[in-house]
Amino acid sequence: MDHRPTDALEMLLPDAAPQFWQRAQRVTTFLRLLSDDGRGSGAASVGVSLARAHGEFERAASQRLARIHEELLRHHLYALLGPDSFLHCGECEGPLQQAWSALEEERGETDGLCHVPMPGERTEQVVRRLIEGLEHAGAGSARVGLWRARLARAEAGPLAGERAHRSLLESVADRGTPGGRAPAGLGSRALAGMLECQLDRGAVRLARARLEEEGARALSDPRLRRLAAWTRALCGDDGGARALLGFATHGRRRLPRPLAELRARVPAFAACFSGQPSASTARSSFSSTEGLDLVCEGGAAPGFPEAVHPLGADATATGLAAAAALARGSFGATLFAAWVLVSPGRARLAAHAVAPALAGRLRDWRQAREGVWSDRREPEAQLLADAQSRIVHRLGADEGAAGPRNPIDPQGIRAAALVPVTDAAGDVLGWLHWEFEHHLVPSQARLWSLSRTWRGRLEPKAPPPLSVLPRAPEVEGSIAAAVLGGFVDGLNLKTTQRRWSAFLVGEQGPVLVAQGGSGFEAEDEGADLGLGLEPPAASEGGPNRGLDGPATQGVAPRRSGNAGGEDALSRGRAVARAVASGQSVSFGEGEARLALHPGAASGVAVPLGVGGRVAGAWLVESRRRRDFGPADVARFEARARAVTPELLAARFRVWHRARFGHDVHVESSVPVAGLGPGPLVALAASRATVALSGPLGSGRRTLARRLHFEAGRRGAQLHGTVLGSPELESRLCVPGDSAETAPDLIVEGVLDAPREAQLRLARHLEHQRPAGPRLFLLLESPVRAAVEQGRLAPELGWLASQVELCIAPLAQRRREIVPLARLFAAHYAAEGAVRAPRLEDSALAFLWRQSWTGNVRELAQWMYRLVLCHPDRDVDGRILEELALGFGHPFQRRLPSRGPERELLVSALECTMNGKGNWNKTRAALYLGWDTDTLQSRMQEAGLGPNPAEVASAGPPRSELAGSDLADSPLDALSAVAPAAGEESSVPGP
Repeated sequence: MDHRPTDALEMLLPDAAPQFWQRAQRVTTFLRLLSDDGRGSGAASVGVSLARAHGEFERAASQRLARIHEELLRHHLYALLGPDSFLHCGECEGPLQQAWSALEEERGETDGLCHVPMPGERTEQVVRRLIEGLEHAGAGSARVGLWRARLARAEAGPLAGERAHRSLLESVADRGTPGGRAPAGLGSRALAGMLECQLDRGAVRLARARLEEEGARALSDPRLRRLAAWTRALCGDDGGARALLGFATHGRRRLPRPLAELRARVPAFAACFSGQPSASTARSSFSSTEGLDLVCEGGAAPGFPEAVHPLGADATATGLAAAAALARGSFGATLFAAWVLVSPGRARLAAHAVAPALAGRLRDWRQAREGVWSDRREPEAQLLADAQSRIVHRLGADEGAAGPRNPIDPQGIRAAALVPVTDAAGDVLGWLHWEFEHHLVPSQARLWSLSRTWRGRLEPKAPPPLSVLPRAPEVEGSIAAAVLGGFVDGLNLKTTQRRWSAFLVGEQGPVLVAQGGSGFEAEDEGADLGLGLEPPAASEGGPNRGLDGPATQGVAPRRSGNAGGEDALSRGRAVARAVASGQSVSFGEGEARLALHPGAASGVAVPLGVGGRVAGAWLVESRRRRDFGPADVARFEARARAVTPELLAARFRVWHRARFGHDVHVESSVPVAGLGPGPLVALAASRATVALSGPLGSGRRTLARRLHFEAGRRGAQLHGTVLGSPELESRLCVPGDSAETAPDLIVEGVLDAPREAQLRLARHLEHQRPAGPRLFLLLESPVRAAVEQGRLAPELGWLASQVELCIAPLAQRRREIVPLARLFAAHYAAEGAVRAPRLEDSALAFLWRQSWTGNVRELAQWMYRLVLCHPDRDVDGRILEELALGFGHPFQRRLPSRGPERELLVSALECTMNGKGNWNKTRAALYLGWDTDTLQSRMQEAGLGPNPAEVASAGPPRSELAGSDLADSPLDALSAVAPAAGEESSVPGP
């Protein structure tokens, strides 16, 4: 039935709060009854009082029934809304079961009451029945309309709820005529509901502007006053918020979860956001009654986000652009961006949405954020390392170090949120990035809920192109595993309670190749199951997991039937996370998914890579809690930086042997044509044309193969061709290639090609497509000299000289002579099924001092003839001299001692250092063909001390120590296969 005013009280207090208006009504009713009692006695007077008393009784019963329905509505609506919503339906007075019991007590005197929820009945259906019961109880159409507006918010989202409350507010304003007014305070409650829906969708400034327009009305109503204080605080006006709240406390009031989390992150907001985050009891109150615990099915359980996320279906059905716009608008963000990892250390912007007023700043913002995930100070890098969200706020007028760095609007952005997007195994696929002009950041649960909806959009269709590795476990276990196993050298790592594991990054993820330490002997099998690996079949003597022999070989992924189960397969995630993020990952007790061994209480996973290219990983675990501190992690990372060039060289050797059938020597301690490991990887990842200039046989083709390999493009092929040939013309015009599958071409004969062919190549380079073939131009002389000599067209020369690498002759890279000689000897001996000759120190010295005008090719011919004539024999310098005379080759018994170059002296001293890194002047003089006194005199003239501190502290190089009495380096003493005679095979690079 409609509510009608009984006197002028409602006209006097039209917008008073419900509690004040009800108190005034009770006071005036008492005064009326007291006045009637003083008029005298009589039958008529008594009759009037009884009729009025009967009416008051019916009204009280109707109000009591309406209050019970509203109490039930609060419980069930809060269950639908979840703890994140700002919509306030009043405070629940007691448990849900108590409210249903109170309704059952009224059933005997009132017919048609709402029955308890049926098993399997959805919460929305229960709320609709309660609203009908409220209307039947005589609450009035306007009062019922308020609850219908709240249900619209719960069912259709904040925007629909805002429209419903606005419509109700307009209808209340239209009832200005006498006799048509709505219940007192309904306008304020409708306005509050509309503003709360705006806050639910992040429209903080819009809500604040409306509250400021209301003026005195907002200050007179407690709920509107509290909303005004919240909006001021969220916009950075902390003082204004405290002035509105005064000394009032709301410790028992319901506080939305986003504000509760903001209060925990920023203690300065504690005074502005008082209250307690409340969870619905609609489900738990009936947990003891069969069927009634399903009353909230389809709704949100206490403490969890909404079961049906408002972005879930839309983000799946629409494109990336529409999903990004929806993610920004639904949270009231200024900017939304979704980043996806394409390889370790590399990410790209997959989708974005920005406020129209700031669209012009998007390009600068994107450039500012490019590569920040490699900076450990940035939240993106921290997110990749621990897979946890990051939320930062800016307080005060200055941005400061605590606020968002490089936001799209430095003056207007007050908060930023980043949440990782992970796959089912917990590995990071990418992350979502929001920036807000206010402090109202969605709750962590809601951010993670949206992150799950983006999982399918950011998940790559194929594994990231980390590298292209051969399918030869024995090679992996000998070359790369030797480097990974040697990672512990120099760490002085005690392994009594610890165990380390070394991994090589393959196409399908990390592959276990070596282990050491005695801390987890009982869990060896569990460790293999933890990574989903099967150990190789037991060979004679059993597998060797230490450094005394070859590391564990042939470790292959388990395909099915692993005894470890899902729990075992979920272990070792720290290694996968370190590989994906390029950051060290530390973990402690209780993080079973990160640890590899079941008994590990702490550990650190360190990636081994450079320039965003991760080649391997090293994991150390301990039985002790908190065994590794920041200093230990820094020490492990320093060792990783030192061993990374060796691992890069080892990976290339593995690939080269599998692709071309023979091994190559890579000098990991010397930069490639002035390029260190980082620039080398960066150049390989680009699509720029590279000119490789140097004499014939110096290793230009092998360096081109190295750049092709380090690019990590799985589907790309490598072909050799000649400038001016029809084959080159056809390969340059292959349609349909993508940036990942376009071939790489090694182009020879550039300087001997006709000028017309050079000009055609120049035009191609000038208009080259991004997805076109990448070219490596092999030149016998530097570009500038070739242009000046007229052998190279200037148009092609200036384009080719953009990236030019000059390869020095072998005589200027003498530290590579001895390793190459042994490499060739092993190859030719394997070809002839004989034992390789054993080179004595005098033979190594003879080879070292030769000029090698034919570079690597000439050295290969010498070693071929040596194996042919003297297999399985101890060879000294005299035999090599006889071999040279027999084949008519000139040779040098000694290098000129008058005015030698300083670099020659340093090279001889470094190539003959002992195991402690000290110079051996006797052996250095042997290599030069001098006596020791002559060397000492030339060292004094060149300013070389007897034992410089920088050389002594550097330690022995990882490459072959020429002719030393020490055991060979793991990289160069391996039985390897060398190229055929005449093949370029030496790479002067890291």
